[in-house]
Amino acid sequence: QLPEGQVLQVDRGFAVTTAVPPGQHGMAFTYTAPYQGDRIDFSRRFSLGAQAFRILIPVDLGSATNSTLSSGSDVQIGDTDFRVLQAEDVPPGGTVDVLLEDLPQPSLLSTAISSMGESTAIWVVPIMLVLGLAGLLVIGIVRRRGVQSVAENSAVQGVTTKDELIRAIVELDNRLERNEVTEQEHKHQRQILKARLLEQEIKAKETL
Repeated sequence: QLPEGQVLQVDRGFAVTTAVPPGQHGMAFTYTAPYQGDRIDFSRRFSLGAQAFRILIPVDLGSATNSTLSSGSDVQIGDTDFRVLQAEDVPPGGTVDVLLEDLPQPSLLSTAISSMGESTAIWVVPIMLVLGLAGLLVIGIVRRRGVQSVAENSAVQGVTTKDELIRAIVELDNRLERNEVTEQEHKHQRQILKARLLEQEIKAKETL
């Protein structure tokens, strides 16, 4: 809500190139706060004081310990519920102590990337993703062939008469041409069918 102008970085803060007229103005800004372990000291010193200071912490993020901040009513912003800690009438030069604990920890992948460095991670991460996708693809193919082999074995076991065996052999040859079975599977299934067909012919001759 300040007048238009450029924003400049000053030390660890920022400044605007235009004059700030009298009155009330609002400003919102975002910054990162790196931490190690599961806690961070988020204490703040107010050189000019503050009429009110509030800190909003997502209820599922962690916990805050402080003896000077009082608890306010929880608020909901969007889909997130926040705990509210607040201090009123902070004097010039006053300090508000805030210690955030039980903070989220980085995943193993994030830790590995940080230890490798940014330049190495640029080419290592895509390779890891490609290898992971390739592994999933191989697993899917193996499972599909396993299910297919079981189905084919069941189908062969259900074929008994001479006519059924001949039709099964013809269908198996057609499936090979359509690349629905491998040559090894085709050879194995065809041997089973031909052996059963030969048994049928022998039994028929013995009957005669």
